[in-house]
Amino acid sequence: MERLSNMISERQKEKARIFSDMHKEDRMFILPNAWNAGSAYVFQKQGFKAVATSSAGIAYDLGRSDGENISFDDLLWIVEKIVSRVDIPLSVDFERGYSDLNEKIKENARRLLFAGAVGFNIEDGLPNGKLYPTDVQVEKIKVLSQLKSELNMDFVINARTCIYLITTQAMKF
Repeated sequence: MERLSNMISERQKEKARIFSDMHKEDRMFILPNAWNAGSAYVFQKQGFKAVATSSAGIAYDLGRSDGENISFDDLLWIVEKIVSRVDIPLSVDFERGYSDLNEKIKENARRLLFAGAVGFNIEDGLPNGKLYPTDVQVEKIKVLSQLKSELNMDFVINARTCIYLITTQAMKF
């Protein structure tokens, strides 16, 4: 069942521009992480200018562990619920893109954008505690960048690295 309008509104493009501009300012900003529509709404009411999803928070809220252990459809449903409840930009923790195939990652991103997202975290950590090779991660970023052009939308791509987490975990004994 397809729930999406397959259309990017001018309001959503404006939210994407606002969110992109937030990243270009000379000062830091706090981006709270929501796990459902209610938590996102509370963050908006507290005055935050944007919100992101928490993959761990969403997974735990759905009784799963973090690391793409919820279905993409569950993530999409949560994003739709959050967007319907708040009027501030929403960035989505996209984990590894919910696929190993770049074209599928691109299609998943497109569906999240059609649901109302204006930014993504894309991670380079693998479930086994290792990192994707750099060239694999670069290709993911390239296909997401292509989507920016195709949709004429300046959404944010946050290429997040898991190296700090991996190295700090490896140092524990």
